[in-house]
Amino acid sequence: MGAAGNPSISLATVYRNLNCLAQSGELRKIHVAVGADRFDGQTHRHSHLVCRSCGEMSDLDPKVMGSISEDIRQATGFLPSEDDIVIYGVCENAVNIKKGENSMKELKEAKQKRT
Repeated sequence: MGAAGNPSISLATVYRNLNCLAQSGELRKIHVAVGADRFDGQTHRHSHLVCRSCGEMSDLDPKVMGSISEDIRQATGFLPSEDDIVIYGVCENAVNIKKGENSMKELKEAKQKRT
């Protein structure tokens, strides 16, 4: 079966087009260690958080990372021109499920929200 909503389009076509958009700079391709690459419509510099429990991926505000490029330059003399930082851990919803505060239903809803 093809892409959701249009069975005449194959997933290969969808990913080929996503990769073309990423190469042209209209999307940002994010390589993650858990599962398939992801694509982000926000092309400005920012990092990502990926939950190892539910797979949820969210943006991390650049202000949180501070001046990491400048810190690297000062510490090593290396001048970064770009970065693609993905931080892995466990999201708040998954932590709460493990504590018994949230239900498995909420975890499944979080997973569905990201697809």
